[in-house]
Amino acid sequence: MKGVNANAQSIAKLRTLLELKTLKRNKTYAYVDLNYWLTPLEVPTNDYYNSLTWHYDNINLSQAWTVTQGSVADPAIVAVVDTGVMLAHEDLAANLVSGYDFISSTSSSNDGDGIDNNPDDPGDGEGDVPSSYHGTHVAGTIGAVTNNGKGIAGIGYNVEVMPIRVLGTLGGSSYDIMQGVLYAAGLTNASGTIPAKPADVINLSLGCDNCFSSSAQRVYNDVAATGALIVAAAGNSGNTDYSYPASYDNVFSVAATDFNNNRSPYSQRNDAVDLAAPGGDTSSDANNDGNPDGVLSLFKDEDTGLSDYTYMQGTSMASPHVAGVFALMKSVRPSLTTQQVAVLLRDGYLTNDLNTPGYDTSTGYGLIDAYKAVIAARDYDELGVIDSTLTFSSNTLSFSTYSTYESTFTIGKSGNADISVASIVVNGSFITVTSDSVDANGLGSYTVSVADNLPNGDYNGTITVTDSAQRTYTISITLREYTYVSTPSGLLYALLIDVQTDETIVSDFLTVDANGRVNFTMNDVPQGQYYLIFGTDLDNDYIICDEGELCGVYPSSSLPEIIEVNSSDIAVENTLVIPQNALPNAAASSVVGAIKQRGFKRHLN
Repeated sequence: MKGVNANAQSIAKLRTLLELKTLKRNKTYAYVDLNYWLTPLEVPTNDYYNSLTWHYDNINLSQAWTVTQGSVADPAIVAVVDTGVMLAHEDLAANLVSGYDFISSTSSSNDGDGIDNNPDDPGDGEGDVPSSYHGTHVAGTIGAVTNNGKGIAGIGYNVEVMPIRVLGTLGGSSYDIMQGVLYAAGLTNASGTIPAKPADVINLSLGCDNCFSSSAQRVYNDVAATGALIVAAAGNSGNTDYSYPASYDNVFSVAATDFNNNRSPYSQRNDAVDLAAPGGDTSSDANNDGNPDGVLSLFKDEDTGLSDYTYMQGTSMASPHVAGVFALMKSVRPSLTTQQVAVLLRDGYLTNDLNTPGYDTSTGYGLIDAYKAVIAARDYDELGVIDSTLTFSSNTLSFSTYSTYESTFTIGKSGNADISVASIVVNGSFITVTSDSVDANGLGSYTVSVADNLPNGDYNGTITVTDSAQRTYTISITLREYTYVSTPSGLLYALLIDVQTDETIVSDFLTVDANGRVNFTMNDVPQGQYYLIFGTDLDNDYIICDEGELCGVYPSSSLPEIIEVNSSDIAVENTLVIPQNALPNAAASSVVGAIKQRGFKRHLN
């Protein structure tokens, strides 16, 4: 075997295989098969393992643990971006690393302050509504201490959990959630700090329906580029609506299945769903064990404050099953990227197909199989040529007046087969595409320019890229061209945001003059330092400065200033109000994103 290095064990295996083939050709024996060497399946010493955690059997977890139990020396880290966790839970504390609390609103935080480095969950209940301790339950599925003789086992086995608190009594703002995700990935964020070691996997068991945000999509693109795998709950509305962040590009959307591996009735179904995992159905007891068929995991007894366990159902419970399996995959092959995992998923290496053969919108590519997944991660280089596809830094580019008429996107590839760009076709006379820095296969950076002299209105177009295998990919292009209208539709509000506490003072609605400027006075303002932001709330969602709504920052969006209030009144004159998508990206991310809210209401998945 010229050019092949082999050890004694592999040579012996080869000789055995050759001898087997020789015996089979002789046809002397009825059967000639290998005598396989079997080992016991890993069964941890946790009280409830197997007896109550049916959902682990459904994903072949014990078999996966015979391949890997994670790395003791360098454990994979999974960030749980949620309500925080019960840091003192006896079945979790040993597997926790430092996290952060990114809830900026003191009215929602329930801990009396804004963002800080304490992600302990004080509870999210109000009045007669008990606390969910949602993040503790999610974290337990991923990283409960294994082989400790109590409770449940975490899927990641030797894994560490990074608790990121973003959901309080009112849910959580998309801005806070994005900051938590950036922190987990080791990228610049509102805390001004980054973790000692970034997360390998990020779990998001949260969401809201039909709430796409282009700024959030950019965040998830940036985070995926670091190598972190992002997993999110597909949603619990039971319909075909898109739930975000699960439906963003570069995020794995996880649907929920029940004890019999059918789609749970509440689980959302749409073409953004990538795969499924056990989420349970607490209305059923299909295995007749006297317990609801929910997912059993960690909880906090709110009366005693002690560690506890409970059943929950939801795509929130399904998502951490996948996050835990991805952590096992990362422990075997830390370099795995989102694109590589996507190819393995598409080609059937990570799941068992459900429903109709192939992809479907109910369960994606099928039910996660932990054993298949860790084998695929371990043997990635030996799987042969994996069919390549083109990958794109963004599938949507938006342009508008006062903003920019030029943007860029990059074309890369997943897999290790040869692939090239065969053609790029533009549909929309206002769009121009030029190549910046591309290789011989057409992979690299491109610039998209749109016309800057069109009549007011909304313009839509596409860029269609065809690869060498004649597969097509589409980038959607939108342009909103308009000039300022002196009388905006909707009431205009001014918000003073306390720099230290994030407490908000809301003005009465304001009047915009013919030049698009506002003049107003706010009375009885407590002494302190404030940011000033103002805008309309056309959709009445208690959030100003959404897409298409007027928005402004004092004294300008590019030069926001802290206002020092030493008396009880402030007066503002001649401040220009412009549409939200005219704000420069830097200002939008550093100021507007942080302080544009009058209130939030999001839903746990």
